[in-house]
Amino acid sequence: MAEQYIFTEANELVLLLKGQAERVSHVFNSADVQRVSFSHYEEKRLWVIPVKGRRITIICKKLGSVEFDENRHRAFFEQYLSMLRKWCQENKVTFYDFPKE
Repeated sequence: MAEQYIFTEANELVLLLKGQAERVSHVFNSADVQRVSFSHYEEKRLWVIPVKGRRITIICKKLGSVEFDENRHRAFFEQYLSMLRKWCQENKVTFYDFPKE
C-alpha cells in the first residue's frame, strides 16, 4: 500500500523521510525552503539498462536536498507536483520546471 510523504499547509511543508527505524516528519516553513525543481532524468541501472523518469527536488536550508522520483512514488507523484506548484506560488518560493520531453 502506497503512503503519502509530502503534505502542505498554509505556509508549511511537511516531509516524511526515512529515519533509523521508521518515518520521521520534518516541518519547514516557506523561509526554510530555498527552491523546488521538477525535471526529467535518465539513469543506468545495473550499468546497462537506462531508466527514464521524472524527479522532484526540494532544497531546504536545514536538511539539504531531498528527491522524490516518479518510479518510487508513482501513486502520489502527480499530486505532489500539483501541491508543490501551488504551495510555491502561494508562498513565493522559487519553482523550477525543467521539462525535456
